[in-house]
Amino acid sequence: MAHPTESEMTTAGRWLEALLASRSLPVAARYGERPLADLLPGRPWQQSSRQVDDQRTQHTLEFRDPGGLVLRWEGIAYKDFPAVEWVASLENTGSADTPILADIQALDTLFPVAEDQRCWVHHHRGSQFRLEDFEPFQTPLVLNVEPDLRLATTGGRSSDGALPFMNLQTGQAGIILAIGWTGDWAASFHRDPQGVRVAAGMQKTHLKLYPGEKIRTPRILLLFWEGDRWHGQNLLRSFILAYNTPQRDGKPAPLPIVDGAWGKRTTESQLAKMRWLQENRLSIDTLWIDAGWYGDSPFNPKADTWGDAWANQVGSWYPNKVTYWSTTIRITQRVTSSGM
Repeated sequence: MAHPTESEMTTAGRWLEALLASRSLPVAARYGERPLADLLPGRPWQQSSRQVDDQRTQHTLEFRDPGGLVLRWEGIAYKDFPAVEWVASLENTGSADTPILADIQALDTLFPVAEDQRCWVHHHRGSQFRLEDFEPFQTPLVLNVEPDLRLATTGGRSSDGALPFMNLQTGQAGIILAIGWTGDWAASFHRDPQGVRVAAGMQKTHLKLYPGEKIRTPRILLLFWEGDRWHGQNLLRSFILAYNTPQRDGKPAPLPIVDGAWGKRTTESQLAKMRWLQENRLSIDTLWIDAGWYGDSPFNPKADTWGDAWANQVGSWYPNKVTYWSTTIRITQRVTSSGM
């Protein structure tokens, strides 16, 4: 378990204090023909705070546009970690449609860095079911030399192509960025003489809100660290264990051991795999039959997740007539009788 230093806690606290005092939110979007940030100064706003529990305080900033658009920023500060996290929302409280909202960024801010200070971004490849999955990278950010670093996912999956965890190292200190989103996201890092501008948010947002409609941004976590980079990584692990891991009786809940099975296989093939698991005394709590069990596409016993059009059938709740029709109960009975 990693423990934060007093200096790290001070750094995180000062960053949040400066944000609240300036009322300059670390989010961005285009609202009609203008950046949303240009519309905030002089607009009616409200600020409030409330104690969530012994360790967390929620700070809320709310801005109202005369046309009815409400931008709400809800940030959480921690007493036991040098971390700040937030989610923003946009709501149309007016009687007419909003102008177009585009390029919505849940994070858009500049982290000051001396011009002669070396910077890197530590990041990882995501998973595409290949040998190089989760490969680590260390990309330097060099003023006037290297282009912007852009990380993004593909296919509508939050870790397909890149993991949503990045560590911006500036000398012997840094900031870990985590993006909470279930679909495609993108993050960019730009080095200029004042520091590093970091932006992160949903890809390809271009929409309007009808009266009464409300949307939210991805959740953003910033965790500040000093000294050894691995200390920062361990702080993140400790934070996740404390606030994001399912708990039971105050301890991390034991999770089931799952065996995943490609769905486009016959019932007999699935039953044979269960027998193999038992014969080899592999303790599996749950058999997870994934994509491909549904729809009406032709059955190809040699197809796999890359060579089959299973994605075109997504949304169907009906078992494939060739592979599972009227036989899913046999698989359920087998799983139950085997103790899975």
